Amino acid sequence: MKIKIGKLHRPHGVDGEIKFHSFFEHDVVENLTGSVITLVPDNGKPAFDIKFASIRPGPKHDIAKFDGVNSPEQAGRLTNCDVFAPREKMPDLPQGRYYYEEVVGLPVFHPGGAALGILTGFFSAGDKDVWAIKTGDGAELLVPCLPETLKEVDLEGRRIVMKPLDGMD
Repeated sequence: MKIKIGKLHRPHGVDGEIKFHSFFEHDVVENLTGSVITLVPDNGKPAFDIKFASIRPGPKHDIAKFDGVNSPEQAGRLTNCDVFAPREKMPDLPQGRYYYEEVVGLPVFHPGGAALGILTGFFSAGDKDVWAIKTGDGAELLVPCLPETLKEVDLEGRRIVMKPLDGMD
C-alpha cells in the first residue's frame, strides 16, 4: 500500500530541484530521504518509482531533489505529479487515526452485522470528519465520524463498524 504524501509543483533553481507541497509535517517527509517513492503524473502517463534524494524547507513549499534529476528541464517533467510513499515508511498514527488509503474502500457494517456499504471517502465538516458510504442500492450515506457512530475500524480484518445516527439508516 502506498500513502499519498504530497504533490510536486514547478522546478526550483538550476540543479533539478522542484517545489513540493507536502501533506505532512516536514520531519515526516524528511525521514523518507533515501527511500524509493512513486510519482504519479497527472497527464495519464504511467506511474514510476524514483529515489527521493533530499528535501529542504523553502519559503512557501519544501524543495525536493530526486536521483537522476539534475536540470530544470528534467524537474519540469515531474511538475504536477502526485507523490506516494510506501506505508511501511510512514509513521504509525495515534489510536483512532488512519491514513485515507487504509480505510477508503473498506466495507462498512452496522453493529448488528448488516452491511451498510463501502466507504468511498470522507471530508472535514468543522471539527469532525464526515464519512461517505455508498450503499448497496447506490445511494450515498453521510455519517459524521463521532464516538457514538464509529464503533470499530479493523484494518487487519478489512472492515469498519459504524452506527449511523438515528434516522440515517
